[in-house]
Amino acid sequence: MNNIVIRQAVYSDIDRIYELERMTFPPAEAASMEKFDYRLRKYPYFFLVAETDGIVQSYLTCIPVNVGYIDDEMYEAEPFPEGDTLAILAVGTNPEFQRRGIAGALIREGLNRAVKLGMHHAVLACKEEKFHFYSNLGFHEVGRSKSEHGNAIWYDMAMELKKEGK
Repeated sequence: MNNIVIRQAVYSDIDRIYELERMTFPPAEAASMEKFDYRLRKYPYFFLVAETDGIVQSYLTCIPVNVGYIDDEMYEAEPFPEGDTLAILAVGTNPEFQRRGIAGALIREGLNRAVKLGMHHAVLACKEEKFHFYSNLGFHEVGRSKSEHGNAIWYDMAMELKKEGK
């Protein structure tokens, strides 16, 4: 596999990120270009991409929140309070590059950034078939999510963030 570079997303990545979103999520669950634009403008530190040979193959988008669960308001392009919890909204990887550790590396980088900012928790919502993937990253299942995003059944997962050096 070619070398993967993880970096903060920039506006010129947005078309490719949107393309990856449509590749990896059903239409009812996929974020709009406007939502990506909002997240990139408001939370650039937590909008990451992984690229190989200059082509973005995966992305991660997160926001800081002040609650320990995911709800549908977080997915909308609306201001949400800052807080000490990192909410992972989406991670998507080009199907040709899946199962290579790229998404895990992006999530670990997002978590590292959260720790550097003094955040204490991370949350996400996923479908049942993704429990194993997120458990391997240190998340534990909390229960059925309040989120009904895309009319799907979601489950909240959470983790405590470790302080640097511990």
